[in-house]
Amino acid sequence: MSKRILGLDLGTNSIGWAVIDEVQEEIIDVGVRIFPEGVVGKTIGSGDKEETKNASRRKNRQMRRQFYRKRLRKAKLLEVLIEQGMCPLSLEELNLWRRWDKEKKSQGEKFPDSDGFMKWIRMNPYELRARAVAGEVTGEEFGRILYHL
Repeated sequence: MSKRILGLDLGTNSIGWAVIDEVQEEIIDVGVRIFPEGVVGKTIGSGDKEETKNASRRKNRQMRRQFYRKRLRKAKLLEVLIEQGMCPLSLEELNLWRRWDKEKKSQGEKFPDSDGFMKWIRMNPYELRARAVAGEVTGEEFGRILYHL
């Protein structure tokens, strides 16, 4: 009965292997498998600036997630401002924007455009903040300041 040993040499871009028959003390087979590099060719050897082939996909996914989370924060803040009477928007209008139709993609997304809300959005938050420091502002003006922050 022959006893065989498998030897592996694991590298970053390759695997070397050998099969040895221990009883007859001979090498049965050897080989190497080389994998394509996981780094963009023009960045090889540039140290910390090396860029993986998946880096652009990861960056795009991260940006999509950041935009989505920012949208969720804005929608939640608007909901609280509406409940407190600090925004001239209705919850129905907000929900049309927040719960957009995924089937219609971007055409199903409708940012609130009522006259009162558009007037509220157009208020200059920097002027409102300056006025708030010097004196009083209305609830809607304070809501606009908070939405700006």
